[in-house]
Amino acid sequence: MKDSSCFREASASFKKTHIRKYRYHCRECESEELKTPHRKKLAHDSYIRERFKHPRKMWAKNSVAVHKTRHDNVIITWQELFEKANVTDECPICGCKLDWSVNTKGGRPKHNSPSLDRINNDDTITKENSWIVCLHCNVIKSDRPLLEFIEYCKMIVARSDKLLAYAYVTT
Repeated sequence: MKDSSCFREASASFKKTHIRKYRYHCRECESEELKTPHRKKLAHDSYIRERFKHPRKMWAKNSVAVHKTRHDNVIITWQELFEKANVTDECPICGCKLDWSVNTKGGRPKHNSPSLDRINNDDTITKENSWIVCLHCNVIKSDRPLLEFIEYCKMIVARSDKLLAYAYVTT
């Protein structure tokens, strides 16, 4: 902190959650303060606590952020996705119970971890064109539109006798 002239008036949101009306640092000093290893660790610890406390909320935030880096058009907000996550307990495709926990083996998602999927695979991810399915179904569905995926599943079921005969021959 430089001197008393370094103080700056706090924003309205800051005033709602804090007693004081002024921040202790100017923007330059504050950004330098946040770069220290101690502050970085505090921020990371806070993120981990938040992730365990509200896994669906953190999943929604992360999913939207990741899809924004991969796709051109992401119109759904994390708040809208969070609303969907709160009412989705099982995969709409296979019916398995979604595992919202964050403490997975090796840090990798499980087969029944939630995954954001586009119902019809146009480039835009909207509230109406997205749903939450298990990772396993999303990987199998791949880039197929829903109707094409259903036809694919029917084709596999039609060949099930041949597939089972092949499985018995190889074992």
